[in-house]
Amino acid sequence: MSLKTLFGVTSVFLFASTALSLAAQTAQVTIGTQTVQSDGTVVIPIQLSSGGQQVVAIQFDVSFDSTVSTIAPSVGSSASSAAKNVNDADVVPTLLRVVLAGVNQNSIPDGTLTTLLITPVSTGFSGTVYLSNAIGSDPSGTGLTVFSPGLPPPPVTLSIVNGASQLTGAIAPGEIVSLYQAGMLPQGVAASDVSVTFNGTPAPLLYAGPNQINAITPFALAGKTSAAVAVNYQGSSVAKTSVSVAPTAPAIFTANGSGKGQAAILNQDGTLNSPSNPAPVGTIVSLFATGAGVFNPPLTDGQIVPTGSTAAPVARIGMGLGNYDTTIKYIGPAPGMVAGVLQVNFLVPSYITPGTAVAVNIGAGGVVSPFLTMAVH
Repeated sequence: MSLKTLFGVTSVFLFASTALSLAAQTAQVTIGTQTVQSDGTVVIPIQLSSGGQQVVAIQFDVSFDSTVSTIAPSVGSSASSAAKNVNDADVVPTLLRVVLAGVNQNSIPDGTLTTLLITPVSTGFSGTVYLSNAIGSDPSGTGLTVFSPGLPPPPVTLSIVNGASQLTGAIAPGEIVSLYQAGMLPQGVAASDVSVTFNGTPAPLLYAGPNQINAITPFALAGKTSAAVAVNYQGSSVAKTSVSVAPTAPAIFTANGSGKGQAAILNQDGTLNSPSNPAPVGTIVSLFATGAGVFNPPLTDGQIVPTGSTAAPVARIGMGLGNYDTTIKYIGPAPGMVAGVLQVNFLVPSYITPGTAVAVNIGAGGVVSPFLTMAVH
């Protein structure tokens, strides 16, 4: 990720039109609006739309996640009016098979087939419930196609890299990272429809596209050794992975965003350092990095750092230039940029041999960043 594109934009499950066409010709079962009761239980109605067919019995599966402690279906008003009973059986621990039938040939009218009463576990209900494998029968006993939304596709595995170096490895609290997965999100995705969590804590997003998300890991990861990462689109999970967590994972941003070559460094006059615009010896230049870990006083996830901030990284920061240590004039968050960007102002000493590709790197808490280059004359 380059410094230039750090904040910029570089550019749930929808049913296919064929599925919608099919749904219009067949009976449908769908999930109604969830209601949380005063005792914390959740009521979810399951609705039938017959599509003009005579449905005398119906069966479907209800899938849910581990945030459900118990789930109990009761007969709904439309099934009750047709004198149907509800039966259920656990197929696997997170899947319930529901059958609505009776000793009659009464057609079930459109309306609420059944109501699911969910008792959440102590940490609360995630709201994740899916319907699948719906079938029905008509008065003659002939099977009917019943459309149900179905299960979402399995979550894809994410690749998570340091936003500066583009390398995988342990992440640090407050680090700018890129999450990659081909086809993870639809074209034209709105960032407001996307969320990324690390151990359940939302991460500020800098960019969201079909194949890439740029985010800032929460400072709450401090002290953790691993994190469960989840990407959600319009409330549904689309990608998951886990990643190791370390106190620091430093890397310097590059001029072209590749993670290699010329570092993103500003010369003392504010211009971008490059082979054609080297920094004179004896001047003070600024580099920008991420992965330095937590700050003291603490910074807030996603905040824009004000000028005059007194925050400093808790980890000891070291600076190398041309295989020498050099004098650091400032270490802290970059004013006017998002928390997670570290700014280091350092002296270009007179003993450095000039060149267009002088090695530069930083260390944070004993972890050394990949080597990049800068130009000196």
